Amino acid sequence: MLEELTVRNLALSALSEVSFKAGLNCVTGETGAGKSLIVDALSLILGARAETGLIRSGEEKAEVSAWFSLAEESPVNAYLKELDLTGDEDGTLLIRRTLSADGKSRSFVNGHSCTLTVLRNLALNLVSIHGQHASVQLMDEGQQLNLLDAFGGLSEQVSAVKGAFEAYAKARHSLTELSEEQKQGALEYRQLRHELEILKALNLEEGGYEALEKSFDEASHLEETRTRAEAVLASLTDEENGLIESLNTSLSSLEKVRAYAPSLPSVIERLTGAKALLEEGRDLLGALNAVGEGESAASLSEKLSRCHELSRRFNVPPSELYLKTAEVESRLTRFLSLKERIGELTGEVKALREAYAVAEAELQAAREEAAIAMSGKVTSLMHSLAMPDGRFEVRVTLDTESRPRARGRTRVAFYFTANLGEELKTLGEAASGGELSRLALAIETLTSRRNLTPTVVFDEVDTGISGRTASAVGTLLQQIGKNAQVLCVTHLPQVAARADAHFLVQKETAAGKVTSRVTLLDAEERVQEVARMMGGEVITDNTLTSARELIEASVEEHNRA
Repeated sequence: MLEELTVRNLALSALSEVSFKAGLNCVTGETGAGKSLIVDALSLILGARAETGLIRSGEEKAEVSAWFSLAEESPVNAYLKELDLTGDEDGTLLIRRTLSADGKSRSFVNGHSCTLTVLRNLALNLVSIHGQHASVQLMDEGQQLNLLDAFGGLSEQVSAVKGAFEAYAKARHSLTELSEEQKQGALEYRQLRHELEILKALNLEEGGYEALEKSFDEASHLEETRTRAEAVLASLTDEENGLIESLNTSLSSLEKVRAYAPSLPSVIERLTGAKALLEEGRDLLGALNAVGEGESAASLSEKLSRCHELSRRFNVPPSELYLKTAEVESRLTRFLSLKERIGELTGEVKALREAYAVAEAELQAAREEAAIAMSGKVTSLMHSLAMPDGRFEVRVTLDTESRPRARGRTRVAFYFTANLGEELKTLGEAASGGELSRLALAIETLTSRRNLTPTVVFDEVDTGISGRTASAVGTLLQQIGKNAQVLCVTHLPQVAARADAHFLVQKETAAGKVTSRVTLLDAEERVQEVARMMGGEVITDNTLTSARELIEASVEEHNRA
């Protein structure tokens, strides 16, 4: 609930710090005293449009801050956690907003800067404001649906529809993604097949490119070796100019003169040994060239060039081409399997859509039943709020033309007329400010036990009513105060007498400026203020007695209830 509201330089207020109580908090004061200050301040806290005219005359900036205590189960806690806006203490919320004379506005949640959208989202689960100039929520179709569900106690059915919708939406999203993937895959299929063919032609596995480089180096060296060996072998074995044949001729010539020189035998022996070595070398070179040939360096070079070409084409290192092959193969395999998966998922989506339809039908039936009951009960309460000929009707329809939604496709509209014989119209068309406020009061009375919002504000709900109707308004507000915190700006003594906390707004003049001041009244001050509301400026002993009796009677009635 709202624990504390601090206002600086807003409208007529230089500084106001107000601590609110649980139950019914009433704000009273003379006309023009600035009773709307609290409502205006709260509206800013909850994301309303900021007007520079709200800044106190002569000041450059206005500031409003509000401190809320949050119940453990409040959806606000989850929202704050989602946006990482939680405070230093669990279960607390501090909202601050500043407004500058240049028209700039800044908002803060638990010290963190935020947008007005965040404030407005928080407002849905913090405060609802009803008044002649602030009943927007009641005319909003989404809020009307919330009120109907709260009245009917339909949270379980709503949760069932939401769960069915989320399951259906998730499966449908997956099906859409797979269908798009299949469509894209069909466009790429031929290209992928071609890519796989050229990649597989390389027949590369992990480490294959490195092995290809190694083989190319070995083949290149082997070819050079053979070329040189063939040249040497030719120089050894040429029939006319070969070394071995020349050496044979030389030895034959020396053999003829061997006996004429003592050293010749030794020379012939050495040359014969050299001939044997040359013949041995010739045989080894012949054996080298006779070894079977592997893949040629030219062929290997062509493969390497192809690898480099594909590396540039697929933008991967040559050593990772085998990974690209696996990737393309995987994409082709997945594409070919999509048809079967899409068929299975189509069946799942159909089944989930049917489950959603069943849950939605149950919710729709419950909403139609709740709408009938709510129409009758609100109409009955309206009769006690100075609208004896008023009628209220909740109309619900199922929008079968639209797509499934998380809360179902129910369309809700609140219809109203205050006068006998007039046709029902939507709230925006038929209800005046005062009527709308009292209608909101009647609806809040019926739904407050569902804790839609922990704090409910009523601004000027007493327009045009008095006597028994005023007493009925007080009773209704008191009833709401048992289940939610109520802030009520009122002119009715019958309402103020029922307050759990009574605040008085007064104007004071100081240093040539008018200032509004908000004060929490004690017991005797309450009697004085209720007496003023009953009798005007001249307060007699009889008026005081009547005021005291009204307050005491209200307390007794409250205790009995």
